[in-house]
Amino acid sequence: MLYQKKDILKESIFSYIISYSKCEEFPYNKNLAPTNYVLSYSDGIEINFYNLDNIYVYIIGYAIDSYNEHKTQDIPKMIASEYKKGIEQSYNYCNRLAGKYIVLLFDSNNRYIWGDATNSLTINYNFSKGVVISSIAKMVAEYSSDQEDPKHLDIRLNSTLSQPMPSDITIYNSVYSLLPNHYLDISNRKTVRVNVSNGVCKNSKYSESHILEKQFELIDSITKQYAKDYECVCPLTAGYDSRAVYSFLLRVKEDIETYTFFHNGFTMETPDVKIPKQIRRNLNHKLVNDIEATEEYYNAITSLNGKTTFRRTVDLAYTYNSIYKGKTLINGNILDQVGKSLIGNSLHSVFATPSFFVCKIHNKSKHVKPEIKKWIDTIGEEDRPFIYDLFAIENRLGRWAAQTDQVYNLCGINSMNIFNCKDLIFLWMSLDRKKRKNKILYKYIYEKNLDSYINDIPINGSRIMEYIKTNVFTFYIGTYLKQVLKR
Repeated sequence: MLYQKKDILKESIFSYIISYSKCEEFPYNKNLAPTNYVLSYSDGIEINFYNLDNIYVYIIGYAIDSYNEHKTQDIPKMIASEYKKGIEQSYNYCNRLAGKYIVLLFDSNNRYIWGDATNSLTINYNFSKGVVISSIAKMVAEYSSDQEDPKHLDIRLNSTLSQPMPSDITIYNSVYSLLPNHYLDISNRKTVRVNVSNGVCKNSKYSESHILEKQFELIDSITKQYAKDYECVCPLTAGYDSRAVYSFLLRVKEDIETYTFFHNGFTMETPDVKIPKQIRRNLNHKLVNDIEATEEYYNAITSLNGKTTFRRTVDLAYTYNSIYKGKTLINGNILDQVGKSLIGNSLHSVFATPSFFVCKIHNKSKHVKPEIKKWIDTIGEEDRPFIYDLFAIENRLGRWAAQTDQVYNLCGINSMNIFNCKDLIFLWMSLDRKKRKNKILYKYIYEKNLDSYINDIPINGSRIMEYIKTNVFTFYIGTYLKQVLKR
């Protein structure tokens, strides 16, 4: 089958472009009053709008109140009301929201845009020829007649294509990706970082037990709202994160569908195969054999997403659609990155150098280190104690996880995260990182959600690797050693 761009965009979800004219390749278009911008978009995107005294707020995507106190249709009005106190008040109101969305806020003089907690619905932009903003970086480049930057391309090609670009750069000269914890001031052509310290430190008055209870309640509330709106499917492995996600979905639906990819080289005794079957006791659980996407399909995706699209991601999406097309995949990315302090372990922030973070994106280009240094320099002193979490949120989740989600979106797969809420992430960040890396969150969640049968089933992973990952000394040395061995 010969695919055209229009065919892919017709089947895609959560994809969009904002410019001065409609994009004929998208199935839907909407004028964005009071501007002369036009939103072209795919299925999956809901548009929730409110005009309060000529403050125009659009929520594009899917957004819910994690506390389940504000109705979805009232959220734009709440954001507009907060704007009367200032743009950061509007931005910070969204800390309570979960989902996959972007926010547009316009008044007579100003134009702003920002994303969800981890910018899972990506915001790529270029201002060289007016305003072009899209979930697809290549589309922004084409609309702006932008070219590939040799240094940026060198960075992209000096790691596996599964790894992210550093900071906010793309492979193009002037196309940038808005990072989490930032909003885009379109009128003044600049990005503005919003400090996280206030959001985290407000939890300092709470006890550890209260924080654990509160984060549990938020996740439970988000999960129930997702399950009400989507038919959810849970990938299940032998690891920590999928078991935690499964445990919350199990509270909503006892026979929740789960699956495990049966990759080449796996056997029935492979932990990622054996342990999920033990957990489910063969109830509504599938082993899904890998399927390679056709060359025509892969080429169609790259014609939209660019030549550096990771082939393996397209293959996994193709495989998922062979069984679960139209159903929502619930992933656990945020919990692993922040919930177990995956990036920084319990290291002091003095070790948070450009060299350390280069190792964490597994890149060998000589051009990557200056980009990481520039990113570090944007962080104010009040946020420096949270630098490892910021890297996890902005560079791992905001770039690595988001680029995978973007490919899934183009393939028509709705990949959602029940942890994608800033208030929830701030609760986690207020816990000591040493306790987080020792799995305090997982232990609490498992104890609350799972019976003794499941809790007696081991978590995959050798004791040696677990020791290396959790011992702060071996973790630090191992971070650099791994980078050296890959050269």
